[in-house]
Amino acid sequence: MPREARKRSKTSVYHVIFRGANRQENFHDDHDRLRFLKTLEKYALLYEMKSYAGAS
Repeated sequence: MPREARKRSKTSVYHVIFRGANRQENFHDDHDRLRFLKTLEKYALLYEMKSYAGAS
């Protein structure tokens, strides 16, 4: 049974977590991690999104 869609936040602040399947690593090396961060930056600028914390 599918999950209900999330409701929009009144503050437009969302907590987002990236986790690999079965807790596997998300990034194999720095190249993967930096590519992800560049993609995140691209769409953050495109959609005027603010990020309050970065990937560690």
